[in-house]
Amino acid sequence: MGVINVSSSDQEATVVISDKGTAYGAATSLTLLNLNDISLTNTQGTFRYQTLDSQSEAVVTTVATNSVALNLVIDTDQFFGDGANASPIVNKGLFGTSNDKTEVDFRIYFNGDTDVVGVTQKHIDGTGFITGLTPAVNPGSPLWVTPVTIEVNGELTEGTVDV
Repeated sequence: MGVINVSSSDQEATVVISDKGTAYGAATSLTLLNLNDISLTNTQGTFRYQTLDSQSEAVVTTVATNSVALNLVIDTDQFFGDGANASPIVNKGLFGTSNDKTEVDFRIYFNGDTDVVGVTQKHIDGTGFITGLTPAVNPGSPLWVTPVTIEVNGELTEGTVDV
């Protein structure tokens, strides 16, 4: 057992979004840059009920609501796309992908996406839609910053970095 330390340059928490079904290839993926924070939410739904023979409620779980929330400093190509790539996500960026309501694959690497000797590197995968873009800038924060939400469509799965 051990904590997941993301403070070294080869073990940073990383989020990659990819064209759906393309297995995170370099030509069809964006590794999100300038991340401020990442939150992964896995909320199991519940149904509570009461019976006449008990003084306490009972509960059963129902379907989960899953999402990813993050904040990042905007990079022009990442946000608006490069306009020249065959890959929809690379061509249109976060804004175009969200605006077009394009489903994407995503992977959250808990401590980096490269092999580090002696470190088991876990990731969570899923499919979803980019939402919640709210770019903002102000005199105290002169760089454009935006929250990004990935609304998960289906299950989250767990994996490890391939060596």
